[in-house]
Amino acid sequence: MPFGLIIGTERANALQNTIQDELLKRGYSTDADPVMAEYITIMVINNKTTDQISSELEDLVGPDFDRSFTEWLFTEAAKGAPDAEPAQTSQTSSDTQPSIPSS
Repeated sequence: MPFGLIIGTERANALQNTIQDELLKRGYSTDADPVMAEYITIMVINNKTTDQISSELEDLVGPDFDRSFTEWLFTEAAKGAPDAEPAQTSQTSSDTQPSIPSS
């Protein structure tokens, strides 16, 4: 699910800070080093799936990794996400106003 995040934006930075806090809370990061939070944020920006992110984090964190973190992550990423754009309809020439021939 794309969340409309762009690296370096206020929203992406806020998400990264929230991720860092959650990593510390869960004991996945032992210090204030933001590298893991930045990596996770980039995976979200790149539209990785929950399974892809969980797999990466299982490799990084080890057997103590709890997949509920990824569920939490996607809930956080969805906050402030732009609404889905309405479907585009193609406009045919009959939908436009008729042109008036010049005399």
